[in-house]
Amino acid sequence: MKNLLITLLLLSQITLSAQSTFELELNSDGVVLPRIGKSDKMMLSPKEGQLFYNPEEGALMYYNGADWISLKGQVVVNDIDGNSYGTVKIGGLEWMTSNLKTTRYNDGSTLTKGGSGSSFFQGKGELKNSSCTPTYYYYNNDSTAYAATYGALYDFCAVTTSNLCPSGWRVPTEADWNSASAALGGELTAGGALKETGLVHWNSPNTGATNSSGFSARPGGGYHQFFGYSDLGNVAYFWRLFNNGITDISAHTRLQHDSARLFGRSEDNPVTAQSLRCVR
Repeated sequence: MKNLLITLLLLSQITLSAQSTFELELNSDGVVLPRIGKSDKMMLSPKEGQLFYNPEEGALMYYNGADWISLKGQVVVNDIDGNSYGTVKIGGLEWMTSNLKTTRYNDGSTLTKGGSGSSFFQGKGELKNSSCTPTYYYYNNDSTAYAATYGALYDFCAVTTSNLCPSGWRVPTEADWNSASAALGGELTAGGALKETGLVHWNSPNTGATNSSGFSARPGGGYHQFFGYSDLGNVAYFWRLFNNGITDISAHTRLQHDSARLFGRSEDNPVTAQSLRCVR
């Protein structure tokens, strides 16, 4: 109890918005948890296992050591490496609320770890072939600084298999992203509904960001064969497969710090390794 009181005292020094309070209420019926809004939780330096009630979402939020996970109407999904992900439903589909982090397929087999100057197979409109080596990267080849917050960056070969995502989940197709866009009001504003709010991870001005979807997109940048690592803080690149996922043509969806738009399929000058949100 002493440690709890000290923690609450320290938290009370933070200036909160009207919907937040760090009061812990104990009565004969149980415990009423501290309440904290979306904007206020970004001001904290949480510890793994920290729990709050979010009055804006009407949901419990807990910190898994890397991300805040909403427990509203969902189960937490774990990958084979033990990383946990929240989920949210958008347009009839369930999406992960943080970027994939796994270094292994869901059958236990490993991917190749890439770094600066690694070779890989992927380019404009290219198709997967027998020379493909599934590879994952960390931004600037620095897992300590970036893995927990932004996840891993996966190449084309890794995402065009059927077992990169946890069992029962898959890499989103063009149709999946189009469905999300339509559910969030169309491509001109859907990006804002998908982006995490504030400037903790996004660079200014983070135009139109509301995160009304609960998707909590973060700008993890990407890796390009010729240009290296780029766009951290400015762009979130996410894999999408099109042409029915059969011919496995590569493309990406992107969100930008200076736009509320959800930019659709792009094959021009594609980012070779980028973030992945699994869907089911």
